[in-house]
Amino acid sequence: MKTRLLRIRPFVLLLLIAGAVFVFSPAVARDFKYLTTRDGLSHNGVYSIAKDGEGLMWFSTGTGIDRYDGTSIRNYRLFGPEEDRSHIGRFNHVVTDPEQRIWAFNVKGALFRYDPRTDSFERRIEVPNSTSPTSMSLLGVCFSSGPLTLLYGSLGLKCYDREDNRLLGENLMPGIYVTKVVAVSDSLYAVGTADGFYLLKLDSPTDYRITRIEPERLDSRIQTLHYNAAADRLYLGTFNGRIFRYDLAQGILTQIVSISSNTPVRDLTEGLHHSLYIASDGMGIFVMDTRTEKIIRRYVATENYTDGLSANSIYDIYIDGENRLWIGTYIRGVCILDKNIPDFTYVTRRAGNSNSLNNNLVSTIMEDRDGDLWFGTDDGVSLYDTGTGRWHHLLNTRNNPDTRYKILALCDTGDGLVWAGGFACGAVLIDKRTLRVRTTLQELSKAHRGSGLNHVYVIYRDPSGDLWFGGLHGRVIRYDPASDDYREYKTRNVNAINSFAGSIVIGTARGIFRLDRQLDTFVPWPSENPDSPLLKSHINHLYPDGDRLWFSTEQGLGAYDTLRKKTFTYNREDGLVSDIVYAITGDRNGRIWVSSDRGLSCVDYRTGSFLNFNVGNGLKDDSFNTRAVCRTKDGKLWFGSYLGAVAFDPLLVHKINVRTKLYFSDFKISYRSVFEKNTEFRMTGSLNELSDIKLKYRQNTFSFAFAGINYTDASRLRYAWRLKGYDDQWLEQNGTPSANYANIPHGHYTFQVKALDTESGEALDYREIRIRITPPFWDSVWAWCLYLIVASMLTFGIYRIVHDRIERRHFAQKIRYFTDTAHEIKTPITLILGPLNKLAEETSLPPRDRDLLDIALKNTNKLSVFVNRLLDFQKAEMQAMKLVVTRHDAVSYMEERVNAFRLLAIQKQITLTFSSRLMQREVWFDAAKMETVVDNLLSNALKYSRAGDRVDVSLYPDEKRNGWTLEVRDTGIGISAESQTQLFKRFYRADNAVTSDESGSGIGLMLCQTLTRMMKGKISFESKLGEGSRFRLTFPYGNAHFRKENIAVAQPETVTTTADPAEAPAGVSATPQASPNTPTLLVVEDNDDLRRFISHCMNPYYRVAEAADGNEALRLLPEVKPDLILSDVMMPGMNGYELCSRVKGNLETSHIPVILITVLDEKSDMIEGYNRGADNYVIKPFDATLLKMKIDNSIRSRRALSERLMHSIGGSQQVSLENELDNRFIQEITQHLEEHLTDSEYSIDHLCKDMALSRSSFYNKIKALTNQSPNDFIRIFRLNKAAQLLRNGVRNVNEVAYATGFSDVKYFSTVFKKHYGMSPSKYVQEQ
Repeated sequence: MKTRLLRIRPFVLLLLIAGAVFVFSPAVARDFKYLTTRDGLSHNGVYSIAKDGEGLMWFSTGTGIDRYDGTSIRNYRLFGPEEDRSHIGRFNHVVTDPEQRIWAFNVKGALFRYDPRTDSFERRIEVPNSTSPTSMSLLGVCFSSGPLTLLYGSLGLKCYDREDNRLLGENLMPGIYVTKVVAVSDSLYAVGTADGFYLLKLDSPTDYRITRIEPERLDSRIQTLHYNAAADRLYLGTFNGRIFRYDLAQGILTQIVSISSNTPVRDLTEGLHHSLYIASDGMGIFVMDTRTEKIIRRYVATENYTDGLSANSIYDIYIDGENRLWIGTYIRGVCILDKNIPDFTYVTRRAGNSNSLNNNLVSTIMEDRDGDLWFGTDDGVSLYDTGTGRWHHLLNTRNNPDTRYKILALCDTGDGLVWAGGFACGAVLIDKRTLRVRTTLQELSKAHRGSGLNHVYVIYRDPSGDLWFGGLHGRVIRYDPASDDYREYKTRNVNAINSFAGSIVIGTARGIFRLDRQLDTFVPWPSENPDSPLLKSHINHLYPDGDRLWFSTEQGLGAYDTLRKKTFTYNREDGLVSDIVYAITGDRNGRIWVSSDRGLSCVDYRTGSFLNFNVGNGLKDDSFNTRAVCRTKDGKLWFGSYLGAVAFDPLLVHKINVRTKLYFSDFKISYRSVFEKNTEFRMTGSLNELSDIKLKYRQNTFSFAFAGINYTDASRLRYAWRLKGYDDQWLEQNGTPSANYANIPHGHYTFQVKALDTESGEALDYREIRIRITPPFWDSVWAWCLYLIVASMLTFGIYRIVHDRIERRHFAQKIRYFTDTAHEIKTPITLILGPLNKLAEETSLPPRDRDLLDIALKNTNKLSVFVNRLLDFQKAEMQAMKLVVTRHDAVSYMEERVNAFRLLAIQKQITLTFSSRLMQREVWFDAAKMETVVDNLLSNALKYSRAGDRVDVSLYPDEKRNGWTLEVRDTGIGISAESQTQLFKRFYRADNAVTSDESGSGIGLMLCQTLTRMMKGKISFESKLGEGSRFRLTFPYGNAHFRKENIAVAQPETVTTTADPAEAPAGVSATPQASPNTPTLLVVEDNDDLRRFISHCMNPYYRVAEAADGNEALRLLPEVKPDLILSDVMMPGMNGYELCSRVKGNLETSHIPVILITVLDEKSDMIEGYNRGADNYVIKPFDATLLKMKIDNSIRSRRALSERLMHSIGGSQQVSLENELDNRFIQEITQHLEEHLTDSEYSIDHLCKDMALSRSSFYNKIKALTNQSPNDFIRIFRLNKAAQLLRNGVRNVNEVAYATGFSDVKYFSTVFKKHYGMSPSKYVQEQ
């Protein structure tokens, strides 16, 4: 035994040396994660850990079994409260069998198996207790590849058939306390007991052999066993802290490690790279290299375990397939060591340990020329000597109780001296050799008669050796230690100083400035981008990188490229973790690293890629400090935070590749889980194995709970789901979502869910379950048969009503066509009536001419009345119009129509042909409507074909639809792809048709489509620009598709294919100005004659501008600034309604009155116009005198409203404007003026800035609404407020003047008297 102890001592010495290195290391090891009762664990005592086939983690605790999916924990109790009274019975354990099913047991002998169908543990068997009521009857379960299972504990060793659920044979080791059993093969087992180690050869429950291994050397309690299949060896851990190796092939037992004689080894688990993890009950975790059999690492809990292991009593270690360590502790839950997370190490303050950081709030970090690290904290400076591993603390409250040194800046002068500056403490020069303060910045400033600097944010040593100091409420100080030259520069709030492009640049609260050597002052920089908002924002830090100067702001990260003369901006939308950026540095690969209020970001601007790190993927805390960054000589990056300093090698940290597996954790019907007892729904298998679910119609309210299993960074998961057949789009949610559905109609659905990566958007996993909701009895097939019988009896009664509605829908476009025709007719009538009315006003006409004029006026009015009556008649006729469907010879009919156009074709030198391949010539259609359709197609084909082109008309059968097809094909100008989608819309003409010499209205093809559909046909076309077009009309044979009872003789329709006159381009003309106050009128009318007539009539009274359509009117508005808009309603492109909406919806034009001109005299049409914001209506044809009166009234009303507004502005009851945008505009102005009422410096410039408007836009708007300039408006507002205060009688004249923003009382009295006609004093007397 002595020899063995001597052999172990070198290992103990090595362990002590490793511990010493760990103590002197400035950085803490990789962080652990923790799961405790605060996270949902049922108890903090965790005795065993397992992982099931779904990837879920299971923990046994003192009160039950817990399941964990990376986000949430679900608790399961094995016993009821009445059973769980014995402390010894609360030692629960969880294991998995070869099928990855979960089993649980407790030491009292109860064995359970998890049933996924009920989401509960099913009690399988009760192992008989031993004689002692406090003994641990069942300590473990060992599974074999078959159904045979070994149960062991104080009961000995028994065989159990887990499929038949029964004990087999006799007790294999009666009277022996079995502590651990592991399977070596299907028939060989290693058995650890309270008194030694055995091998069990088990061929059957009745055929076995037990061999004890070296009882003379191993007579202590075996606590745990581990079998290494690759090396064919066993590792044994004892209760007294020893580790043995047993080679099965040689049969040799060797002691290799001894931890402590009073520390039990609870578990042995093999990891990657030949590592064996040793769980001890009191000394943490040891890691042994199985090749050298030496301890290479140790995890131990400290007093403050926020960084490492939480407890030293370890009961179980589980290593999953991703090399993640799960550690069960006796008193502090589960510790998780995830080696997939980037290795960020922390330097922190350890309570009671002076050889650590003095304060965790680190605001600046520096590496001096010796490689030692300096940390500026909220309580002085901490210096870490990398050679000795010792910490030194300076300027802290313990050594300087009268002064609090909040250090924000450090600078190595290169000669063993370090400057340290901070908030409210100036800057001090520290001698590193003596660790004492040699001088201060205040003393230096006094010696040079300078102002000094009390709040120092940054200290910088430039390449020439000059020192620069900057901070808050002071000046930038430059000091040359060599020449003792001292210089102060006037500026404020300096956060950063650096050298770039051969000059000194500073980052301030108002942007970046550069030192102009010639002017010897700091000037704004760069001059190439003076309007860049980022360059003028609050600059936190500067980092020069070649030709780029990087700067951090609270609006993102910026970089100015001197070669491109361009500023680049990066923010959250681009991929940064946050817009609030604190500190910047670069790594050896040229990437930029920044800290923020939400973590760290790595920017590779060359590839446009980003890496982000926060609490979810490696950091303990994601809040960092401004300018707190350092890149050391070894390439590591250091950032200061509120929890100390974080360090890492940027070349080793990597993006975490998120992987997950979706699983369904619950399914609820009518808000009750299917796992609850007494539910109607019965699970036929595991919820995660179900592919189909059948529900009754009453079970149509249900929900799914699901999650993605992820133990590294669950915050990276986002979920999207939908119920296909019900949801139109995918729904998304972060966290642990549930999909809830209520009152879903019966039918077939598929519930689909996918887990997404929040950063890349990549789908990580996908699951689906088909759902069928059966119909209720009253929706069954037999019920529907009954319904059909009843419905058929009611069909005849409602048939007429339904059919009439269908017919009205068919003729809706026909009604619109006649409305358009009325518009075209009424416009010429208006142009006739207008000039005639103007002539009628002449008094010098001879009597004979007067008679002729009266005849013309009388008959023109009759024509207008006739058109109105015709329109009313046609609308009524369309309600009852039916198709006149008769039998025709298709070939003869079409040939006749083609012959009608032959003369036109000859005149245009176009070849017109007709051919037919129809075998069945007898067809059914409405002759009048077919004539309209065919004539329109032929007219268009000839109209847009050139001399030498062809137009071919052909008939052929359509075998697919059992019908016939008419095809009109030409080789004309064709139709562009952009125009083809709009071809059947009203008033639309293709671009090349508009620019051609042919005229048209743009309604012919719309009419063709409408009539073709009425005759149950289909119209289609193909066209290629410059090569021609091909139109096809397809109709079914026979008349079975027409309703016989709806066929009646209808009045033949007359359809003209004559195109509209060519539309001349609209010009804009304005009349000479009568006077500066003459109102401006904008006339918007697509008919050139009518537009010129209106302009002619209004020229003597207004300045008139013209626009041919709504789009042109919008373009003219900023230039013309009209006092009133007179617009037609029906125009191509943008109609009058839309123009009115755009005008009234724009703040800069919402005040302009709009009068609409239209032939649409229906009440609904007028309501539509008023809803769009129109101020008045004029019906065509109209009288020019009446039109002028309406225009005059609208302008006068607007000006009167402006006067009332100015009288009420600033008063208690302000006049309300008609337009809501105008109201909000005035209210916002008065609110700003109210807030700055006492500020006499508050001017029009301030008001424009508060309103976010340019000075010109603001002037135009105020002038239009109030007829006052902005300055007059502000003055009148203040005067109205002053009058109100004077009427109240609370203050005297002087007080009122100052209270309303007049700094000069005399000036106030003058303007008050000018406005109110009396002095303020007299105004008070008369109240």
